[in-house]
Amino acid sequence: MSVRWLFIVQNFELKNYADSCARIEIVEPILSSNFVSEYDLLCSDRTYESYFKPIALKSIERIKLQVGNKPCVIYGAGLHTKNNFSLFEDFNVVAIVDQDPKLWGEKVCSLPVISPKDIEKYSKNILISSKAFERKIYDSLTVLYPDSYVFKLYEDQESEAVYFEDLYKDIEKKIKQVEPDVLFYSPTQPNDCLPLSYWLELKLKYPYIKYVTLWWDYDEDEQGSPYLQFERDCLQWADLCIENSNGSRLIKMNDAAAPYQLHQNTDKVKFLPSVFDPSLFYEDKSTPKEYDIAIFGTAAGNRGYWIEKLNEKYGDKFHHIGGFVHGSDILSIENYAHAMRKTRICVNTQTYSFREQCKGKVRETIACGAILLEEDNSETRLFINDSQACLFFNDFENLCSKIDRLLAEPSYFDCCYQNAERFRLNNLNTNSWTLSILNYLGILSSVMDE
Repeated sequence: MSVRWLFIVQNFELKNYADSCARIEIVEPILSSNFVSEYDLLCSDRTYESYFKPIALKSIERIKLQVGNKPCVIYGAGLHTKNNFSLFEDFNVVAIVDQDPKLWGEKVCSLPVISPKDIEKYSKNILISSKAFERKIYDSLTVLYPDSYVFKLYEDQESEAVYFEDLYKDIEKKIKQVEPDVLFYSPTQPNDCLPLSYWLELKLKYPYIKYVTLWWDYDEDEQGSPYLQFERDCLQWADLCIENSNGSRLIKMNDAAAPYQLHQNTDKVKFLPSVFDPSLFYEDKSTPKEYDIAIFGTAAGNRGYWIEKLNEKYGDKFHHIGGFVHGSDILSIENYAHAMRKTRICVNTQTYSFREQCKGKVRETIACGAILLEEDNSETRLFINDSQACLFFNDFENLCSKIDRLLAEPSYFDCCYQNAERFRLNNLNTNSWTLSILNYLGILSSVMDE
């Protein structure tokens, strides 16, 4: 099939390409389909250690000269603060601020966590500890506390301008070499993505190309979210925006419901859950099922509850695999896929009560031949439809009853497996996913004619 592809990948700062979602969910599935005649890949990295941390260290030196030993508060009690607390060790930090009421009164890095409304009781010096949301937090705090000093760590306009200009030139060079039919852009965090002005210039220069992007994350908090602004930008230049985990929000977009009132051209957005690299995620019936019951990933959010309860009830039959919270190393993608193939029953839960997602683990589990027990949510139901490809549960008692029956009744297990196998063959194959992309782009008929 004569479709020429150009993949532009901006990696997240803690991921290399070999272990990236872009390779596993975009590039390799498309390349393994029947719809590629030629392709090229441009992978752009800005790692935390080599790019962002040196900027932060320079900012720290400048801020320290201004603040001295005066009391400071850190804004953000999340992983960025926990993983990078050494950045603030020379400051007189007296508290950590976070929006999550559940954390107020707790301690993070041996410091009390306080509400944003209590900031001025502690200090007029606020150090923002967030890379992805730094600009949003800064804009909000400077309005709320005009008499305070709010400091950013990662803003370096000169370095940013050079990086984006070089990336644009590299993309244009690749376009001239490949003359692609489709340019597939895999973005990073919103503030790190190639800006809108560059995409509009490329589209003006190379109008024959069909431009596609996949939205990795979403945030429905407010219109000012950097994720939502990134989406609005994409809708100005992309011919297709793929939403792969939250199909129901497309209804809100099309109805211009909050927080999507400013989204234009929403007909470009399609719910198209990605498939996975078939060389990694596949069933191997010769692999022994070593894990009767497993939960994969960290104990973040609500998942920690399910891990604790399942461990108490099932003991050695239950395995919590991967995740740094319980002390084990984060699995490589290869080892993760191999462990999934060794699992009989995979339990998948929503991480946070305020957010529903059809997580990648849904597709990964089914692809690897494990039985999926999914905490009930509308997004996975939208993807699964009436296929009975997984079993849903609403509470711990309901989950245990399904696990016990799967372990005790081979015929029931086989029936669930067959439902999932049919779904896998019909939905989780690279040809159907790639063909859907070409169909939405309006170039399906020319491809099929060949």
